[in-house]
Amino acid sequence: MPENLTNLTSAPMVGDSPVTARNYAAQAQRSLRNYVQLVEKRGLRHDAFVLTHLVHRLGEAVHFAVPDNAAILETGFRGVEDGPLRLPFPEITIEYFVPFNPEQIGDRLHAPKRLIYACEVTRDSLPDWLTPVHHDMIARSLLNWARENPQLGAGERGILVWGAAYVQPGPNLEPIWAPESGFWLLPERYPDSASYSQELRRERHQRPTDSAAPFVAGRRPMLVGGMVPAMLDMFRIAMDGRPGQEDQVIADLQRDISLEAGAVLEFIEACSCSNIQASTLTKGIEPGSPLAKRRAADGKLPMFETKVLTIDVTGRSSAGASGGTGGTGRASPRMHMRRGHIRRLEDGRRIWVNNAVIGSQTNGQIQKSYAIETPQTSRPRPRG
Repeated sequence: MPENLTNLTSAPMVGDSPVTARNYAAQAQRSLRNYVQLVEKRGLRHDAFVLTHLVHRLGEAVHFAVPDNAAILETGFRGVEDGPLRLPFPEITIEYFVPFNPEQIGDRLHAPKRLIYACEVTRDSLPDWLTPVHHDMIARSLLNWARENPQLGAGERGILVWGAAYVQPGPNLEPIWAPESGFWLLPERYPDSASYSQELRRERHQRPTDSAAPFVAGRRPMLVGGMVPAMLDMFRIAMDGRPGQEDQVIADLQRDISLEAGAVLEFIEACSCSNIQASTLTKGIEPGSPLAKRRAADGKLPMFETKVLTIDVTGRSSAGASGGTGGTGRASPRMHMRRGHIRRLEDGRRIWVNNAVIGSQTNGQIQKSYAIETPQTSRPRPRG
């Protein structure tokens, strides 16, 4: 196998399934370029402009692969409650796979390949590839959230989330990468669970034109932020095409993109742990290099370097794993399984502690029953 395709990571990876670099960003780029042409033929100039730039940004971002279903730590966002929401790089993509599960997907559209794009934005310096309408909605949302819900931050910055999914639109149609019609805007901070305001708890779906309060979706345990239409022309067509059902149109857009925003929150939560690091999973091929040019001439996709989150297990404490007191003055507990969790250290750092068997068997065993989700049964994220 060529060196650029070999797995470079030996540390334990974060999540409940093996992580594979599938090069979804390059696949989506090629497919979405064709999608842009279709949008232009329909005369949707604003959407073509935004989508063209988004396709370009996919190639400029730092790429990450995460486990199936984007199941990373799954602690309910506890690791993001006391700090600002920040990405490890200004722009990232996150790719993951969704196994088919007919019992949970039902008659909804299965989208096995998922790609998320996320970038940091500031209220006074928004990306120039967005339209003035986008700038206004994002800036007003951040400012209004800060005024109405100060626990969401000062309103100076946020994270914009967008996604694309590989779907088969019909039985006789070729599968394509389809873009999300909406962005999800995450606020500057995630509220502490002890200080969730009643307004946040009661919040209902808001129209995109009403950015005075954030939309809250229910996903382990609560997702804050709001949907901003990404494809403004398509959004207007959808709203005009379903008179009397405008709220349902908005709800459908919110549901799909909020799921990807939840995956970004989990990713940020993992990055907040000091013993979780970004490691190179597969090397890429340098753009403009002779190999890259040969691949392009042969009609092959570019190869992007892909990173993965890994747990640094060097120097971890083994206290509590033996049968002694460990110098703590306490006898070892009975042997039991400890769930993975985030541990807060005295110096303020957070670390991730994997599932482990702890305690001494000589002191007996504690039988615990855990519901373990496999990649085949843990939450699929269907479309439609």
